[in-house]
Amino acid sequence: MRSVGSLRAVRGAACAVAAVAAAGLLTGCTVPGTGAAGVSVDASGKPVALLAVCGHHIDGATLYRTNPDESTSDEAHWTADDPLGPGVVSWPLNGDVPGWTVDYYLTGLRPGVTYTLYGWTKDNSWSAEAVDFTLADLADLTPGRVRFFDIYKGDGGSTATVAAADFYKRSCP
Repeated sequence: MRSVGSLRAVRGAACAVAAVAAAGLLTGCTVPGTGAAGVSVDASGKPVALLAVCGHHIDGATLYRTNPDESTSDEAHWTADDPLGPGVVSWPLNGDVPGWTVDYYLTGLRPGVTYTLYGWTKDNSWSAEAVDFTLADLADLTPGRVRFFDIYKGDGGSTATVAAADFYKRSCP
C-alpha cells in the first residue's frame, strides 16, 4: 500500500512533466524570426518603415496600435509584390509604395499612442521581429538612425537605435 505522501509525490511529478510538455507545445506555436522591423525618419522628418530580412523571406508588413486602453487595431498593411529576400528594404509609412500593394493606408500617427510594426509571411513560416514606437520616439530619431528591437542585446533583447548601415548586421548576425 502506498502512503499519501508518495501519491502526492507521484502526482506532483506527473503535473511537472505535463507542465513542461504543455510549455513545449506552446512555444512550438510561435513563428520563427528571420530579421527585424525598424522605423526611422527621412530628411523631412516623415516616418519610414524598414525590414531587415535574414536568410529566408518576408511577404509583407503590418502596423497596428497597441495601447492598453484601446483595442488593438491595424493602422496600415502592405504586401510585397514579390517575396522579400535577404537584405534591407525601406518605404514611407504613408502613401503608395512601388513594389508593394498597400492594403490600407496609414491615416496618421497620434501622440501618446504606441504603434507596433512587424513583418510576416503569408503562410506564417517566418516573421520579422516587431518594433514598438510612439511619435515621441520618432521625434528623437534623425535621418540615418533606425529604432528596432534587438533580440541579441542583453537578456531577451531590448529596443536599440543604430546607424542605418548597422541595422542589417545587428538584426542578422
